[in-house]
Amino acid sequence: QGEIIHDSYPRNEIFFHSEQGEKLKKELGLQGKQVTVYMPTFRGKADAVDSGGAVERVKEYLQTCDQLLRDDQVLLVKLHPFVGNALEFHSYRHIRRFPQVYDTYDILNMCDVLITDYSSVMYDFANSGKKIILFAYDIEDYAGSRGMYEDIRTYPFPLVRTPKEVADLLKTPVKELDEAFRKKYGTYEQGSGIRNLCHHVIL
Repeated sequence: QGEIIHDSYPRNEIFFHSEQGEKLKKELGLQGKQVTVYMPTFRGKADAVDSGGAVERVKEYLQTCDQLLRDDQVLLVKLHPFVGNALEFHSYRHIRRFPQVYDTYDILNMCDVLITDYSSVMYDFANSGKKIILFAYDIEDYAGSRGMYEDIRTYPFPLVRTPKEVADLLKTPVKELDEAFRKKYGTYEQGSGIRNLCHHVIL
């Protein structure tokens, strides 16, 4: 009996304010650097957390990436607490823990590249028009055990399986985001969702 509002997610409005991202990058002392965020999906299950194997695998991948990245590249890593809390970041030269004191989407708006796999954050980040890399090293196992709503292998983003491929892609020029993808998954994202929602509900 009620109304349905078709409009953008308020959390995605930040992606339409790139100037705020540049300001934050300067605040964090990262200006002039390529900043990448790695946000993978949690591999465990709610009733069976196998964090030991996940930690070792992520640690191995990060060590390889750290060796391959340039000094003007920074990788911010945001992992599930079961995995992230077990990792030490002080030994890396180019990799840092995702800043805890900032809103996640403020940092995403600041970064130049997103690396993920099966996370819905890719649909939100696509509104920025920036590079997305799918690091899906276990796609067959994941699809078989967890399933996926859609086959990300059909998406217009490079899908790789090794950290070397990730490092190589970070050094390539950014390709323009597939506009058809953004229109399909960000149909209502215009950067005015907060104003429209507040106006409709409050006024």
